[in-house]
Amino acid sequence: MELWRRESNWDQNAVDPDSGALGIPQVLGYDTAKTAPGTRVIGDRSRDEYGPDFGLTTSQAAAANDGSAYAQILWGIGFIADTYGGPSEALAVHDEYDRY
Repeated sequence: MELWRRESNWDQNAVDPDSGALGIPQVLGYDTAKTAPGTRVIGDRSRDEYGPDFGLTTSQAAAANDGSAYAQILWGIGFIADTYGGPSEALAVHDEYDRY
């Protein structure tokens, strides 16, 4: 998927230094309550966490946070479907942000 190539180059360990977004789909703080970013500190840096939402179980969310590409992709597919409706719509929004 072109969107994830742009976001992380398909690197399950990618962390955006500015936002803390994590992994292949670059999650931005979706914790279990979805009320505030869920973060964990690794070394001296905070990073956002995958929560058991958008189709993941708690154990799959933990695996995504530990770098499981499979679990991150499952989460990303669920997030895109829930938020944008599909990959084409998500890419169109990303393209619009890139214009500014």
